[in-house]
Amino acid sequence: MRKFAGILLDFVASSVIAFGFLAVMLFAMCQQFLRVSSLRWVSLTAYRKIAFPPLFFAALTAVLIIFDAGSGVLSAHQDSFASKTISIAKPAQGRTPFPAQVNLFGQRMSLGFGIDEGLAQEFSAWILEAAERQQLSPELIASLVLTESSFRKYVVSHVGAVGPTQVRPDYWASFCGATNLKDPEQNVYCGAQVLRHLVDRCTGNYNCALSAYNVGFNATPGPAAARYIAKIDLHMDWLENAF
Repeated sequence: MRKFAGILLDFVASSVIAFGFLAVMLFAMCQQFLRVSSLRWVSLTAYRKIAFPPLFFAALTAVLIIFDAGSGVLSAHQDSFASKTISIAKPAQGRTPFPAQVNLFGQRMSLGFGIDEGLAQEFSAWILEAAERQQLSPELIASLVLTESSFRKYVVSHVGAVGPTQVRPDYWASFCGATNLKDPEQNVYCGAQVLRHLVDRCTGNYNCALSAYNVGFNATPGPAAARYIAKIDLHMDWLENAF
């Protein structure tokens, strides 16, 4: 009986020690988790702190929907052989730039190019929109406009090129889908579209594309094209050093 009691006492003592050890380990892990979570929370921006709870619940909802829909996957897959819809990707049309972006880029153009701030703000919205549509640098488009027209909205060259980007309506109006290239906004969009087309034809070589914009794609680049590229590079440097 005493032997059994001793064994039982040893078992109870061992259990208490093991439980205490696990409790200490769990407490330490909880402290570590809380410390790391606190540091991560402090490092988050205010926007991410606000966005975290909605994102968490959105992710949880998405998981529940996926599990709920899992039972119908096989039957839906079988039905898809009978009727299937294919979505075709459409070209991006761009988006309206945020006012803060327009304001900041307008200030950069006004300081870098020395143009009127009101005029810079007006062109800023068009240039940022054109840059997003055509996946071009807004600094490049702005430098092209300065080189071509010095931001004059309605200038016409002796060969019939019009507007801020100096595109010829007889060549490019149909290509751009523009109804009035004398409208400065349509003109900026069309000039960026033409430049994007030339960049693609030059397989990504921007010097080739700018030379073609200046003298034509099939023309032999000469000193005039080299000076044109150098001007645009200089104007881009002005913008980069504006702030």
